[in-house]
Amino acid sequence: MGAHVADVILPGAAYTEKNCTYVNTEGRPQLLKQAVFPPGEAKEDWKILRAFSDYVNCKLPFDSLDTLREKIYSDFPHFEDTDIIKKSKLSKFGRKGKINDFEMKSPITNFYKTCSISRASETMSLCNEKLNSKIAAE
Repeated sequence: MGAHVADVILPGAAYTEKNCTYVNTEGRPQLLKQAVFPPGEAKEDWKILRAFSDYVNCKLPFDSLDTLREKIYSDFPHFEDTDIIKKSKLSKFGRKGKINDFEMKSPITNFYKTCSISRASETMSLCNEKLNSKIAAE
């Protein structure tokens, strides 16, 4: 599977190519600043969705990133608290006990073939062949 089977490909910029907000694994929103310009016709995601909303005659109520953020902050106030560590409301939880004795194994059986990009890569295919020949030799 990959882009070659898609009906539509949206030219979204990578996270390094746009000003954006991400929520980290702690649940805290963080603002990222654009480091480089996107290549070709790639655009920030909000611009793509805004243009698409015109195309389908369902105009979204924002024309700038600032207006979009104001709407997000209005609807979801916690998104405005960027880079702030709030005290957790969780109290102590869990219980003492023995951890079960079992072997933990990675669900990834072949690191070099984990996604469509690596499966299509000549370099990753060579790495895969080397790994498999090493395993077979053992």
